[in-house]
Amino acid sequence: IDDIFELVERGIDTFDCVHMTRIARHGNLLVSPDSGGNIKNKFRIKIKKGIFKEDGSKIDRNCLCNTCKTHTRKDMHTLIKKDKMKFGRLATIHNIAFMLSFMEDIRKSIKNNTFKELKEYYLKNDRGKWDNLINHQDYEININGMNLLIKDGVFTPDPKITNSSLIIINNLP
Repeated sequence: IDDIFELVERGIDTFDCVHMTRIARHGNLLVSPDSGGNIKNKFRIKIKKGIFKEDGSKIDRNCLCNTCKTHTRKDMHTLIKKDKMKFGRLATIHNIAFMLSFMEDIRKSIKNNTFKELKEYYLKNDRGKWDNLINHQDYEININGMNLLIKDGVFTPDPKITNSSLIIINNLP
């Protein structure tokens, strides 16, 4: 994602890449900053991780693809373990749809002269005008004996766990 912003700024407007399908085959799903994506986790979640076993949220809260309409993170976690072929198809559909939407956002931001703001939203998590989330307070909770740190609507069971395991909690109080 970050390299695409840099290339677009240099005038490159045509891309051809197997990245979306390759990372899908390896259990990775692309996610926006609203769903835990950032530079550190390369805007993806590794759905095999146990943290997604009971996560009934959308893969990406902004994605309108058929995979996101019909499958949760929990579903995808189960599929990668039980039906890798089906998982691969669904993950590829999602990742390609995510990237098409991302590129459409870039085109719109260029036309609307908001490219800088979109880039900041992705790369600095400065959501600015692109943010449609409510600003959540930071706090800690304990669920089933697991301490969770909630920071701006994102939680992790242990602050030492990498950002690739971050999950957005829907409908926080």
